[in-house]
Amino acid sequence: MPERVETLGPLSLIVAITLGPREGSSSGLKDFVVPPEGAIVTVIVSSPGLVANGDMQLNIHVAPDADSEPYRFASRPDRWVYTL
Repeated sequence: MPERVETLGPLSLIVAITLGPREGSSSGLKDFVVPPEGAIVTVIVSSPGLVANGDMQLNIHVAPDADSEPYRFASRPDRWVYTL
C-alpha cells in the first residue's frame, strides 16, 4: 500500500498466499506448514482512516502445493489526503 493517498476514489489491496515471493510487495509467513488437505487462513485488513467497501475479513483456502487465489479488499480514504 502507498504511504500517502490523494484521492477519494477506491483503494485496492490484493492478497494471495503464495509458495514464494512475488514481484511487488510481499510478506513472508514464518514456519507456515500446510497439511496435505490444505488450510484455511483468516485474513483481516484494518487501517484507521479507511472506509471499507465490502468485507475486510476473508477466509482463504491454501493448498499444500499451489498459490491461493488472489482476493481483493476494497476501501476508500475518509478524506482527500490521507497518510497511511
